[in-house]
Amino acid sequence: VNNANGIVGNIDLTNGGKITTTAGGIINGNGADLTLGNGAEITADGLVNNINTGVAFAANGGKLTANNGLTGNVELNHGGEVVVAGAALTGNITSAAGGNVGNASVTVNNANGIVGNIDLTNGGKITTTAGGVTGNVIMGNGSHVIVEGNIGGNINGNGNSIITLGTGTTHGDVINGQNIKIAGDRTFAGANFATANLIVDGQHTTKFTNAGADLNLTNVSTTGNDKPDIHVAGNQTIRGNWGSADHPLGALNVTTAGKTITLDTNNFYAEITTQIADNTNVVFNRRDTEVRGIGINGNRVLSTRFDENGKVTEGVNSKTIYVAQDRVATLGGEVQSENIQLANQGSTIRFLDGAEVHSKISTGIADQGIVKFEGSGSMYGNIGVAGNRISLAEFNGDVGKTVQVNGNIHATNAKFGAGTFDIAQNVEFDTTQTQVNGSTFN
Repeated sequence: VNNANGIVGNIDLTNGGKITTTAGGIINGNGADLTLGNGAEITADGLVNNINTGVAFAANGGKLTANNGLTGNVELNHGGEVVVAGAALTGNITSAAGGNVGNASVTVNNANGIVGNIDLTNGGKITTTAGGVTGNVIMGNGSHVIVEGNIGGNINGNGNSIITLGTGTTHGDVINGQNIKIAGDRTFAGANFATANLIVDGQHTTKFTNAGADLNLTNVSTTGNDKPDIHVAGNQTIRGNWGSADHPLGALNVTTAGKTITLDTNNFYAEITTQIADNTNVVFNRRDTEVRGIGINGNRVLSTRFDENGKVTEGVNSKTIYVAQDRVATLGGEVQSENIQLANQGSTIRFLDGAEVHSKISTGIADQGIVKFEGSGSMYGNIGVAGNRISLAEFNGDVGKTVQVNGNIHATNAKFGAGTFDIAQNVEFDTTQTQVNGSTFN
């Protein structure tokens, strides 16, 4: 059809065929779906407008290309393909119940995207390259949705489905998600977020702006080594896996005041940072959790609490650090704090080789608590106080290791290994029993 008026009437290509309009569109207003089957092809340069009807695919499918938008619902089946350009696809997209959806797909190549809802409970693939989706996205049966742009509603991703999100905002909740891939800077504004896997490609930032969104059991990973950041606005109890040794994440960054990050996982390959100094609390709640760094982006956290054994390898910047009874906190890098408190008997703080400690260390009960330097290092605060000494200060550095001592040591017992101890100022060793094993004191 080579005119601006196109086609007005019913089209049924169930058994195949080919239709092209070079200028006009298609107005399918006779109460029946625009149906393609047996490999049929329809290409319309004008708007495809299905008044009170939609697009359907019969056996062996076909392809509809609408170069100036599509109005009407689309039911994916039999591997059928719809491509929309120029203007929005206005209508709902579903995959046929009990049908043979196969590789059926919709691709929308325009800034207006999809104005409607998506329900791929029975499979299928949908791609928007710029315009997003105004409604809800429901997925299942291995379906795949790719959205560049905003999503106005909720995401419900059952059945081993995958949704890939580019730059934009998801305004609704994420419910029963399976696999969410992040391919651009993405914001989730909903109060709920539940997905099995969140996979971040590249250095894209993922933001959760609603305080109700708790990532909880979500596994967060990245495919490269760009260390992408995750921003959160609410309390988090982290029980999933975060990154890996080969592909670590950047920072779990807290954007609002008065929030607590509770670590209940043994696989956390990331830092914890805050945008508001002295407002974030970090709690180690799973034995032997390891964190790369805490508060080392310039804004210190309010508190770091070791209710279980834990380790921080590349530095801590926390107003207070607390080690519970019979727990061990292992710290490396630069440690900045106003006070490291050892709660009671068996509370132990270990400083890794090379640690630089800018904090006093105190105990809640006299003659309790243990401090250990495992190699070289430096201390710029007092260990214990007169009248409230810790139980043991132990410096285990061997020959070739050096510890700079810039504070008093108030400990019932002190042990010094075969390393070198540079006394930078007049300091007091307030001990009952001191054991020296080939040590050098300068």
